Formats: sequence, C-alpha cells, structure tokens
Amino acid sequence: MAASLGALRRRVERMQVELQKRNERSARFASGKKTIDLPGVEDWKDFASQTYIRTSGTVLPFNPYEYQVDLIKSINDHPNTIVLKSRQTGISETVCNYLLCRALTEPGFAAVTFSKTQTDASELGKRVRAMANSLQSTPFKFLTDSNTQLSVVGGGTLFFLPATARAAR
Repeated sequence: MAASLGALRRRVERMQVELQKRNERSARFASGKKTIDLPGVEDWKDFASQTYIRTSGTVLPFNPYEYQVDLIKSINDHPNTIVLKSRQTGISETVCNYLLCRALTEPGFAAVTFSKTQTDASELGKRVRAMANSLQSTPFKFLTDSNTQLSVVGGGTLFFLPATARAAR
C-alpha cells in the first residue's frame, strides 16, 4: 500500500508542476494587453506599409493595391473567403502579410497555409519571416527557427505545409 501511495504522490507532484507550467504560459495571454505596438487587422494597410517584400528583383515597402485592400476587407467580413485568381497577382503575399499581422498582434492566433509541395511551403515561410524581420521599429522574438512554422513570443503561430492528405487537421 505504501508503494502505491508514494507513486500516487509522485504523480500528483508531476501534475502540479505541469499545471504550474501551463499557468505560466497562459499568463502571457491573460492580460488582454497588446504586446506589440502595430496596427491590427482593421488597419491592415498601415501594417502592410511597414513591411518590405521581394518584388521585381528588388526589396520594396509593401504598398498594397486597392484590390489587395479589398481582399483583406472581404476576409475580415467573411472568414470563409475563396479566392479565384490568376498567377502573379500578389495574393499569396497579401494573405501571408495579413496572417503575419494577426500572428504579431493577436495572442494565440494560429493559421495554416498550404502549398503544392514542401519546397513551395518552405519558400513561403521564408518570405513571411523576411516580412516580419523587416519590421525594424517593433521588437518581438520568434519561438521557432523553422521554414515551416513561425511562432512569436506572446503572439500567434503560422504553419507552412504541403497540401497532402496528412498535412493538417
């Protein structure tokens, strides 16, 4: 009986330690305060203009076209937006910039972007990380150092995965 009681006590202690860790992690998000001073999704155009993107063989500030601003407004108004587009219109850059805005300004935010292959997904992840790194006036830290996942301390997480049957649920 004493051996099982001792094992039970150790298990309770491990559970208390795990609960303490979880409480510490969730305390970062409980304050309700904005941890980074950036425009939110309601002012996405202002956020986008603070980031830089690769375009036409160079790196320039992201100044969205009107159709890109309209797309983000549509996404905010209708979460199940489907985009039918031609190639090279900047929609991937636009949506990823929007998701980055949410990940940096909304604690606990999570999003998954799917690409045709793992190589394409990793390339998209690199581009979004470069956008984030272009925000020089705003201090934040990454929790991950990966081309397939971008997690921000006190913010959200973005996943970049190939479009396979087992990529995500």
